[in-house]
Amino acid sequence: MTGNDRIKSNPAGFVKMVIHKLKQENSDTAFRAALRQADNPLARSKSWEYISYYCDIDNNKEWKAFALIGAAIARLKDKLETDGDLGIGQALLLYYSGKGRDNRDDNGIDKAAKARFQRLLACQSTEEACEILRPMLNLINSGGNIPVNYTALLRELLYDDDTFNDKIKTRWAKNFYHKKEEDV
Repeated sequence: MTGNDRIKSNPAGFVKMVIHKLKQENSDTAFRAALRQADNPLARSKSWEYISYYCDIDNNKEWKAFALIGAAIARLKDKLETDGDLGIGQALLLYYSGKGRDNRDDNGIDKAAKARFQRLLACQSTEEACEILRPMLNLINSGGNIPVNYTALLRELLYDDDTFNDKIKTRWAKNFYHKKEEDV
């Protein structure tokens, strides 16, 4: 590869590969272990052989986004059969709705979920969002099988920061605050 060549990121291929490798009966335990630690800066080199085919590991923003998503999927207790269909806002709300507590604001939104989500919306860059999403995805994944759309989330994290701030955060807010028609 010459200096002018650039690895084109492939979020859908990456998520598909991770799900496929993890659901195999005799799955590679080194693969799972490497991806679980992919978002840890001290252990990131262990996952390079798996992630470098799908993103430019020299690009810190791309690296953090792919590492975050790979680690989140690898940390799931139950193996995924397919990628989910929920945006990050809906997944967070679903996690908190399963807690069975009455901690809602005047609009019926769980106050803890709203506080976490507002912190995510306060991010000024996708790299900062990756830092906030790490514990948020761990929390969501601890709530059982909540079908996060990891491919969509990864794509959203790869946008430039202007698009992230103008469009992606708006999309996330709509996803979080949108009431379904049957809720109205």
